[in-house]
Amino acid sequence: VESILDDKLLDLCLPRHACSTDFARVAALVADLEKEDRCPEFLAVVEEIDMHGKKLLSGSINRRRLSDLQSLCGEERIDVIREAVKLGNILEDPLHISPTIPLKQAYIESQASPREGPMMVVKDGILIGILPQNEL
Repeated sequence: VESILDDKLLDLCLPRHACSTDFARVAALVADLEKEDRCPEFLAVVEEIDMHGKKLLSGSINRRRLSDLQSLCGEERIDVIREAVKLGNILEDPLHISPTIPLKQAYIESQASPREGPMMVVKDGILIGILPQNEL
């Protein structure tokens, strides 16, 4: 699976403690990827855990509700997960898969899962990539 991941999709990650600049950056990327019909339905919420940019997956939000969270953000950072819980119907539970499984197995898991949306490629809690369902 790791061989087909698009690093550009990792730029869609929203920091768990986000400010208006973070929301504006992600919203612009979402708009660009929507034009290409490549934007995943869910956006990862992450915490960077070291200087090398490793991202710990904290949760996922529905991208169509990004503006609801963005409207809460002024100059101060907000806790995206906490605010998403308060607003309701924003947090999502995507399928998590290992980066080392074969493509065939990832396809079978995506078809067998009742979950909609992209698959989060995760190893030891670290987000390796995002695999939109329509790209598998």
